[in-house]
Amino acid sequence: MNLLFVDIECSNHYRPYAKMCEFGYVLCTDKYEVIEKGAFVMSPSNRRDCRFDHNIQKRDPEFSWAYTEEEYYASPEYPHFYKSIKELLEDKNNLIIGYSFLDDVRDVFDSNARYHLNQFIYKGHDIQKVIRQHEEFELPKGGLKAAVEKFVKEEDSKALRPHFSEDDAMLTMLVTKGIEETLNKPIKDIFLETPGSILDVPEVCYRSIEKAKKREESRLSYGVYRRLMEVTAVKAKNPKYIGKRYAIIGSLKGDLELSRKISYIFRKNDFVLVRAVDADYLIANTLGEGNRIINASETPMNFQTVTIEEFLKK
Repeated sequence: MNLLFVDIECSNHYRPYAKMCEFGYVLCTDKYEVIEKGAFVMSPSNRRDCRFDHNIQKRDPEFSWAYTEEEYYASPEYPHFYKSIKELLEDKNNLIIGYSFLDDVRDVFDSNARYHLNQFIYKGHDIQKVIRQHEEFELPKGGLKAAVEKFVKEEDSKALRPHFSEDDAMLTMLVTKGIEETLNKPIKDIFLETPGSILDVPEVCYRSIEKAKKREESRLSYGVYRRLMEVTAVKAKNPKYIGKRYAIIGSLKGDLELSRKISYIFRKNDFVLVRAVDADYLIANTLGEGNRIINASETPMNFQTVTIEEFLKK
């Protein structure tokens, strides 16, 4: 079996898709003899939303793309390289490895989705997951640079440039070789022994997208409650609103559609959103949840519990 090391560079990761501009790779034998290496340099497209994100350089002053923006824009776009990338990634004889590899497989996934191309089906292997599973490496954090300093001799890495996709693929190869030598077992076996290091593509990308959607939905949902509390804050101090003061249990707050329904009922009935300690009523999934909060709190709580089912009828 051959080893295929991959690194991706993008012009930006603006929603909804990453805009790939380099696919770097090193193909070698299981003895780390290089068979082929290179980089597919591509235009991210010259639309405004595909521009290069120079905020990256503000966060990391040492960061630099491999080529000028003009050279990228003068290159073909991703579909031109689709077949070549597909052949590399779907070759059953290639064990595909990357560093923090979910980011890279998501970039490829985004590129296929962006251009309405069929997704590739393959298994990716994340060498960073291996590093994090071994405390004896004393490298719990840090990117590829830290791993290179730990596992690669300076004379082997000094000519390779970080953030140049082909060179980063080569650095990943050298790190993997160093880990294999340190653990004294084949890299394939190391991955099989490391939970979470093998990525089933494209399923892992679909799951990642769903998690991101849920996080965004939760963020927007909490924003609905935050704005509602801001709007009703003055009313909460007015005695005439006693009996109209409601708190909401945290487990209900991540559902965006539900938050909008609750907000509508608050406005319709002129209810006030407050903290549980100030509430006349607590909206919860069950009556038992409210009782558990009262019993667990060191601060006196005087609310009555209303189930979400009851509240939505108001």
